[in-house]
Amino acid sequence: MEELKKRVAALEDENKALKNSPKPVVKPPRVQVFHVMDDEGKTTCLEPPTWTMNSNGRLELKAELPLLNAELYLQKNDDIIFVVYKWYTVPWMGHREIGRLLDLDTMPDPIPFQETMILRSDELRAAVDLFLTGQSSFRTEFPVFMPNQTIRAPYFFWYRYRTEIHTLSSLQPRHQLMMKTLIQWIEANYKPKYDQFEDQLSRGRISHEFIEFLFRTGEIVVQNERDQVRGFMTTGGIPLEQRHWGRNHKLDLLQQVLPDQIPQNKGNPEPWYWNVPCWAIAYDGEFLRRSTGLQLELRAETHSTEVDIRDLNIYPLRLASGDVQKQLRERGETFWSCRIKRFVAYQGSRDDTLNNDGERYMVDFASYRTLHLEKQGSKRTANSQDKVKILADRMESDEPPDGIEIYLFPPTIPAFSLRRKRWTDLVVDRMTNVTWNKNAFQYLVADDKTKELVQALVANRIAGERNTDLIQGKGNGLIMLLHGGPGTGKTFTAESVAEMAEKPLYPVTCGDIGTEPEQVEKYLESVLHMGKIWDCVVLLDEADVFLEERSMADLARNALVSVFLRVLEYYDGILVLTSNRVGTFDEAFKSRIQLALHYPSLNKSQRCKIWKNFFNRLKSLNEPDIDFDDIECSVTELAAEELNGRQIRNAITTSRQLAKFQGKALSYQHLQHVIRVSGQFEAYVKNTKEGLSDDQVARASGIRF
Repeated sequence: MEELKKRVAALEDENKALKNSPKPVVKPPRVQVFHVMDDEGKTTCLEPPTWTMNSNGRLELKAELPLLNAELYLQKNDDIIFVVYKWYTVPWMGHREIGRLLDLDTMPDPIPFQETMILRSDELRAAVDLFLTGQSSFRTEFPVFMPNQTIRAPYFFWYRYRTEIHTLSSLQPRHQLMMKTLIQWIEANYKPKYDQFEDQLSRGRISHEFIEFLFRTGEIVVQNERDQVRGFMTTGGIPLEQRHWGRNHKLDLLQQVLPDQIPQNKGNPEPWYWNVPCWAIAYDGEFLRRSTGLQLELRAETHSTEVDIRDLNIYPLRLASGDVQKQLRERGETFWSCRIKRFVAYQGSRDDTLNNDGERYMVDFASYRTLHLEKQGSKRTANSQDKVKILADRMESDEPPDGIEIYLFPPTIPAFSLRRKRWTDLVVDRMTNVTWNKNAFQYLVADDKTKELVQALVANRIAGERNTDLIQGKGNGLIMLLHGGPGTGKTFTAESVAEMAEKPLYPVTCGDIGTEPEQVEKYLESVLHMGKIWDCVVLLDEADVFLEERSMADLARNALVSVFLRVLEYYDGILVLTSNRVGTFDEAFKSRIQLALHYPSLNKSQRCKIWKNFFNRLKSLNEPDIDFDDIECSVTELAAEELNGRQIRNAITTSRQLAKFQGKALSYQHLQHVIRVSGQFEAYVKNTKEGLSDDQVARASGIRF
């Protein structure tokens, strides 16, 4: 028992001694700023360097309170939780710049060209990590940020989330203290800079020193190049990488030191450049994520010169006008509607060399890839290794993506011109829905019973009625032969049928097909195949060479006719043939052709109607510089001229050009003049045929009756 009492007494004495002993001093966390001279030794100082002149008259940096061992200094001062490094260098200067410096009374303080920060305390790193990971957009906007790595000024991680400072209350007290120390230093040194940027942003302006504040990782940016905008998604970390070429960046640094002493290039300043890594959607029959690198360009006289943000060649979509955002969104919706197949109308620009204003195109990337890209198969395979497929799960949906992807679609898409027979890249923004001219058939100048019969056949075909041929897939198409002289309405009938059926018109002439039997068969099969998968009305214009009667004397022609017969045998679709030599028609075609229509030469009443149709069309389009009153009073006189439909159209076109050249409104006088001049040639040709017209010659030759 005595032993126990002695131990208790000893513990009480030890406790009193501990209470009376001095307590260890806990130093508050603090920051240390190092000034690093970017010389061969990377000299580290506790104070900013100053300027001095060497023996050669050159400007040098002079170290102030240099450290022999910076790391040892930090180990001895364990209350330093983060270190700021300010980097200095001597800007390049010529004799002129040095002379200006010597003229000053005092040398300006050196300005660091770069500033970085390192978080030394594990507790501070943990506090920063907890604060940032609590922000929902952090990993998207700062995908490579790590608290244990070097952080560059102006410390975008804090600027981006400084409004979320209230979330610090959820941290432990020790972490809150660490964050408070860090935040106080950043705000004390950078709040004016943050406020200045936000002032520029509120005015839609930006300068060189704030260009990197403008962009965020994982946001849509707009590239404006050659008056065409396109959306991209940024991927690189912030800040952007500035490219040091094109402009004298060492002189830029000197301009920061002596802004009033160094002359500025106010005429045409050289640009600064930044790399902007990003990606956009590409289409190769599948939607792909294609990475690319854009180059941001800024032309300004000085670092502080402001420019309009929307004048940059690249800027964030959130700062774009409503029209630009709408344009990109509608482009995405249009492109999505074309991902499989679509027939579109196209409005070319005034500078479009294709002169394809109002033309129609078929967008069908599967056919384009098959017909156009097979030759480049190996190249495409090599280039596709770094591509990532996207939106694959949405391909079957007609609804376009509702996320940010809608702004990232390509500005062009390949399409096939049915008239020109070639693939070309269309500007998606100029594509529109096809407006079918359902009234076109009403303007066809032909017998009413003939028109009714054509309408009935087409309507039944559209309704899905099929021929009763016993062999499936054989002879199920609607094949019509339109025969008659030039300009009597054959081609217009085919065009009207396509409009009425709301189907693309695929016109083909003998010049497209060729004359070699193997070539003819291959081309015809290709045309009819495309006509079927695109659901076209195929027009084989001037098909005389394939319809002529076979003979024992011309085996080559016989082969062409046989090939044509065989191809027609299994065609399933609407095919319109036109000919003006039906007098030599091969008998075998009679069973293949469902309807044959004759188009006689136009009489005066029909010509009168055609003239009126053309003028009514021009009037409906509000065409300027046309004296409709004068022309309509003279339609009877115009109809008296023996012209076919094509000649009437040509006369109107030529007369409008003549009137425009004279600076006058189109009138009957211009039409009369053009008809008279062009009629001289017709009269000459008629005289060479002993006074016979083309129709009379054709009848005499047994070509046309």
